Amino acid sequence: MNVRAGNALPWALIGAGLAAMAALYIISGYFVGLPILAALLIASRFVRWRLPSNAIVQYGLRAILLAAVVMMIDNSDSRDTDPWYLKQPDTNLAGYAVAADFVIRAWSRREPGRVRESLGIATVMSALIFTAATNSYRRAPIQAIAPIYALLVVLTLRDFTTIQQPAVKRRSAAPLLIALRSMAILLTLGAAFAIIFAVTRYENQVTNWAMKFVKPRPGSRPEIGFNASPRLTAVFNPAPSLERTLLVNGRLTEPHLRAVAFLSYSHRQWSPDASSRAYTSFDGGEPWRAGSANALSITRFTNTSDLLPLPLEASAIHSNDPLDKEDAGAVRDGNNGSIAPYDVEDAKSPAAQGPLATAPTADTRAALLAISEEIDPKVIELARQVAGDGEPAKKVF
Repeated sequence: MNVRAGNALPWALIGAGLAAMAALYIISGYFVGLPILAALLIASRFVRWRLPSNAIVQYGLRAILLAAVVMMIDNSDSRDTDPWYLKQPDTNLAGYAVAADFVIRAWSRREPGRVRESLGIATVMSALIFTAATNSYRRAPIQAIAPIYALLVVLTLRDFTTIQQPAVKRRSAAPLLIALRSMAILLTLGAAFAIIFAVTRYENQVTNWAMKFVKPRPGSRPEIGFNASPRLTAVFNPAPSLERTLLVNGRLTEPHLRAVAFLSYSHRQWSPDASSRAYTSFDGGEPWRAGSANALSITRFTNTSDLLPLPLEASAIHSNDPLDKEDAGAVRDGNNGSIAPYDVEDAKSPAAQGPLATAPTADTRAALLAISEEIDPKVIELARQVAGDGEPAKKVF
């Protein structure tokens, strides 16, 4: 089939689309629809049949895709204030829709005078697919596929210059010219891979150096304050904060409070985050009856993602706001954004079975006892020193 006739996308652009789909396929958790779209994209080069040029068919298919994405985007949690384009599940859906539209364009007829425009739109759409795949902390697949995708896009640009031009009789190039061109290509690829490796290997140092110029001020509150989904990573330009988060009136049995427990650690991210858990209504627990309890009054001065930090041996919580609780023991304020004070009864006894002392299931216990290989051995050793000799997790359960 003659690509210049405009009825088929050039192989380089198809390759770029396949590379972008491969990245999205890996990042999104191996969505089965992407291999199907990839097969249809390749088949468009070998089949002459094309979709009708009827506007109802063309835009009807796109309307169905758009409606499906809008319906599947999760906006059910009113507490989740992050826009959809920052949440990976939603950007994955957008990437699927763009990939489907990319395949529709590969099977569409193009007007002879608008072939260059069609190629340009398809190239941009391949970039959108790849952009959707980059919304993840998994960098290794992106770093491996990005150079391949970029090279294929560069090769696609050549097709823009040959569209609607008469075929030119090519003369055989001199061996020296071929060698020079090959060397230039190899040097360009080598420089590109060297730059990518350097930026990847020294990412924190390079970013820290750049931040000294664009952000010569102390770290913002999200970098140094409370975070419902913490990450173990370098903080740029950190500075100690004197801002008070909590005011505790009363005597704590232990000099620390607990807000939320994370079950797993992967790619420098603790999960699940506070907003993606299943909460149920909670009455605050029962007062501790075996002996006296310390009465605590806790005031929040800053946003804690609606979570209520509590002592480990808390037996009851009293608040004017409704309370919610999840399976791992985290308690949150039922009024979104509220920082109302609350009272806590600290049982002063390890035998207290309050809201934080939720018995884990067998699967949850196995997950909590597992130590991720990604965690720095120094952090593991410090945790063992804090917990004492033996298996630290068994001291808790």
